[in-house]
Amino acid sequence: MHKFHGFPDSPFAKSIKSKVDSKLIDSFEYLLSISCKGLNISPNSYLQKLTKTRGNKLNSLAYLYHTKLKNSIKEQDTIGVKEILKNLELANFISNNIVVDSIESTTNSVYENQLLLDIFKYGYTTTYKKEPDIKAMNKQQVNFHINTAKKSLEYLKIIDNETYKEIESCVSEIMIYESSFMNSGTSFNSLGLITMNKLINNQNWTTYLEIIVHEAAHIHLYNLMVIDPLFKNKNEKFFSPLRLEKRPMIGIFHGMFVLSRIIRVFFMLDEFFQSNNNKPDIVFSYPEIVFSYNNSKNDSPHIEKFNSLYTTVLENAILTEKGKTILSDCKRMTEKTAYNTV
Repeated sequence: MHKFHGFPDSPFAKSIKSKVDSKLIDSFEYLLSISCKGLNISPNSYLQKLTKTRGNKLNSLAYLYHTKLKNSIKEQDTIGVKEILKNLELANFISNNIVVDSIESTTNSVYENQLLLDIFKYGYTTTYKKEPDIKAMNKQQVNFHINTAKKSLEYLKIIDNETYKEIESCVSEIMIYESSFMNSGTSFNSLGLITMNKLINNQNWTTYLEIIVHEAAHIHLYNLMVIDPLFKNKNEKFFSPLRLEKRPMIGIFHGMFVLSRIIRVFFMLDEFFQSNNNKPDIVFSYPEIVFSYNNSKNDSPHIEKFNSLYTTVLENAILTEKGKTILSDCKRMTEKTAYNTV
C-alpha cells in the first residue's frame, strides 16, 4: 500500500493508474454487455479482449473507445455502437512506452485518428464555446517536432528522473498538431494522451518540457481524483492568475498542482547546470528557457502565481483529508529544501 501524497513518485503513480485503468475496464465491460444485448449478439469475444488487457497500462485509445461507446449508447446511435464493435477487434489498448507522433498518427487506424479528433473537438467546443482549429503539420516539420519532444523527455530523465518516471507511468501518447491559437491539452475522455501545438517563434525543447510536465500533471491529478475527490466545492468561481476569467475550484486546484511540478522541474534544471558547469559529458548546453503558457497575459513569476492559487485553495476549498495532503505537499515542493522529500 502506497502512502497517498502529492510528490512525484513513480511506484505511487503506477498504483493509482492501475486502479483507474481497472475501473475503466469494469465500466467498458458493462457497456459492451448492454450494447451486445441490444444488438442480440454475444459479447464474449469483446469481453475476452478486455480481460487480456487487465494488469497492463492502458493507452488513451481504451478511454477514447469507452467514451465513444458511452456516448453512442446515450444517443441511441446504433451505427456508432456497431462501428466501435467492428474496430474493437483490431484495437490495441496496451501501452508499453510513451508514443510521440503527429495528430495524424501512423500507429493508429484511420478510424482511431478520426475518433480522437471528434472527441477532442467535442470537448473543446463544450468547454470554450468555439471550434478548435487543429490540423496536421506540414510533413517536412513532423520529424523535427517529434524529435524535439523526445529530446525534452530524454533531458527530463537526466534533470529529474523521478518526475520523468511518473510521467512514464501515466502518459501513453504525445501527439503534435498545428494551430493558430491552441497550445496544448488533456482530457479524461482520452486519459493518457497529451496533445500540443508545434513550436512557434523562438520556442525550443524547454517549451515542450514545460508542456509535457504541465499536461502530465493534469493527467496524474485526474487519476488521483478518481480515487478521492480531494475537495467538495462545486459551483463557486475564484480569481486565477492563469486565466482572464474566474475559475471553479477544480481549475484552481489543477493550476496549483501543475505549477508545483513546473517549479520543481525548472528549479532542478537550474541546479543541474550549476552543479555540472563545464563538464564535458553533459549532453546539452544551458538553454534559453521559453515558456508557453500565459493565457492571462500575466508575466509574474511562476512562484507568485503558485502562491496565489495555493492561498485560494487554502482559504476556500472544502478539502478531504487526502486533499489536505496534496495541498501541503505541493507547497513543500515549491520550497528548495523539499524537492526530493516524499
